[in-house]
Amino acid sequence: MAGRVMVDSEADEGHVRSSGVIRFEEGLIRYEGQAGDGWELALSDVVVIGECTNQNGPFADDWFLCFATGPREWYEVSGDAGGYGDFLHELGIRLGEALSPGLFFSTDFASVILWPGELRGRPMFRYAKVTSSSWLMRLLRIPTVEQRLSGEVSALCSEDRAS
Repeated sequence: MAGRVMVDSEADEGHVRSSGVIRFEEGLIRYEGQAGDGWELALSDVVVIGECTNQNGPFADDWFLCFATGPREWYEVSGDAGGYGDFLHELGIRLGEALSPGLFFSTDFASVILWPGELRGRPMFRYAKVTSSSWLMRLLRIPTVEQRLSGEVSALCSEDRAS
């Protein structure tokens, strides 16, 4: 991770870490990236919350909190984002159950659902190696991995949209 690492209290003072800042603001989940990019999302639009990891660490973000909102739609925020600990605590309060991420030390592609409770522990995503469209990636034999919501999560998101 590039940039100066700040503690959560510094992030709350308006500083943006290289992994961004996550918080609740005006009833919305707000993520602000270092480059001014970001997103906002109403908690009521979230169908599934989980975490995932990839092989990008330790020099890039590789652990994420994920919010599925539709059969092919999700938002991610790095576990290294400023305010993450406070945000996760408040999220648990708002959902009425504590969320306990556990993939922090994973060094491979992995995912798990944290909420809703009846799906806790099941995979949030499925991963598949695909042939890269980049000739350089093929030449160097660097695999490309596609990440998609699991069938169970996609179905749940579709049901939620239909109701």
